Amino acid sequence: MQEKLVSRAKELLSDGTVVRVLGWRKGDTDFSAEPAFFETAESLSEFT
Repeated sequence: MQEKLVSRAKELLSDGTVVRVLGWRKGDTDFSAEPAFFETAESLSEFT
């Protein structure tokens, strides 16, 4: 499911439909996540 979300987010960012995507990225520890804005398709590599 995560792969589908990231794939769709990349499409939307690349074609200009959206300018940012709100999601989660790894936090300071292995067991935490923090909210994050992703503004490029490349930045989605950090999406959790």
